[in-house]
Amino acid sequence: MEEGGLTDEEIIDAVLNANKEEENMADDETDLTPILEKVSPAEADKSIDKIIRFLYEQEPEFGEVNEELRILKKLHKRVKLQVVNNLKQVNLHHFNITQV
Repeated sequence: MEEGGLTDEEIIDAVLNANKEEENMADDETDLTPILEKVSPAEADKSIDKIIRFLYEQEPEFGEVNEELRILKKLHKRVKLQVVNNLKQVNLHHFNITQV
């Protein structure tokens, strides 16, 4: 055996410990994941609107936020569309009337 090389036992121990470390890291990640409550489209709409207003009110030293505002406005349009779609009356043709 070459001097400074690893023995079979050292290699096996290193591999087994690496697997345990990966499992511990995976457990840590799941522990850090919070259980989030569902956010309604109306709540998201209000929040995005507040963020946009906040960014418009900032002074120049806050930094250029034009690109971020453009992206937020696109997202805001999509959220508003979802709010409107949730307010629409359900089409009665979507129900199965054979069960009556």
